[in-house]
Amino acid sequence: MLKIILSFLFNLLFLLTCLGQWTSMNSGTDTWLRGVDFYSDTDGVAVGYEGTILLTNDGGENWETIESGVSEDLLSVSFGSPSVGIITGNAGTILRSTDGGRSWQKIEWSFAATLHEAYMVNDEFGFIAGEAGQNLKTVDGGLNWLRLNLFTFNGKVSVYFNNPDVGYFVGIGAEDAIMKTSDSGVSWLALNNIAIEEFTSVHFTDLNHGFVTSIRGGPHLFRSEEGGTNWQRFDFDVDGGVYSIDFLNTQKGFICGGFPDNALILETNDAGDNWEEINLPINDPLFDVVYLAEDYAFAVGMNGSIIRLGEVPVSTNELSKKVSFSVYPNPCSASLMVKSNDQITYDLFSLDGSFISSGIAGSHKAIDLENLQAGMYIIKVENEFVKFVKQ
Repeated sequence: MLKIILSFLFNLLFLLTCLGQWTSMNSGTDTWLRGVDFYSDTDGVAVGYEGTILLTNDGGENWETIESGVSEDLLSVSFGSPSVGIITGNAGTILRSTDGGRSWQKIEWSFAATLHEAYMVNDEFGFIAGEAGQNLKTVDGGLNWLRLNLFTFNGKVSVYFNNPDVGYFVGIGAEDAIMKTSDSGVSWLALNNIAIEEFTSVHFTDLNHGFVTSIRGGPHLFRSEEGGTNWQRFDFDVDGGVYSIDFLNTQKGFICGGFPDNALILETNDAGDNWEEINLPINDPLFDVVYLAEDYAFAVGMNGSIIRLGEVPVSTNELSKKVSFSVYPNPCSASLMVKSNDQITYDLFSLDGSFISSGIAGSHKAIDLENLQAGMYIIKVENEFVKFVKQ
């Protein structure tokens, strides 16, 4: 047992010494990459122009080209679970995976408009933001899609949902540039009380606190603390546009961009009060960023660029092999289930090894995670360790 504990602590120490640096990864392509998403710390998919799909199962160290079956430009990818993912693109392109991105099936859609972004809330509920009123919803994991009536024909380029009921579509326009639903798309409120805007991305850290990025009149950001009803503007003195925003928790977030001439990452550690421009190892503009865990993130962009913050959390990779229990769903939200033959006693740790809590789980008894911030955690049962992600 002492050997296992020492190995665990050594790997954690190695991880912590490598945190905080953005490094350029070899994608194996010079095609522009427009979207990226991960469903675990090691497993993710990047998509781009000319039907490009890249898959990694080792935290970005290696990327494998996956056959898409299409030649259209692919613009976004979103996973609702480790198995179910959706890709969107030009000309009404929708692709669906049920095996973690290893293979993709084309889903026919009747209107050949650009579908800018998908967001899967879980493995059943998902939404797509598109041009020409093509804003879509699925309740069966992307097998079938229903067009939502947002009462506007202006294009929507980004979508985010806190849960299957409450969500936002943003794009270009006046009041209708921000549309909110609280009943899964049955009714909508137009919330842009600012001016005509060209929004590029939306993210909410909880039901009240949210952010939208914009490129109209220079790169800037709006923040709401009232569920989108009021907005505060933040202007950025940087070169290039801002195109994607993602938060790890209520405090820590990244914005990426820089098009047309620069690579740009902005970071906040105080819920968006202040933003710092980060030095990067590349010059290629970035289009999408995903914040996975403390000091662990990815961004993709022009010319096949993929950059990664930090190192793969290898400490938990080795220790999670051949264990006698499993956890689900992973990623999870408010609770985590433990699958085992009997009830088990567990210890819960943060990624840096700090003890959080202990308890009993298994036999249909869930672990309550409501008070945990989003991030990566470790659950220990006797001498076995398993990693999981809290969203």
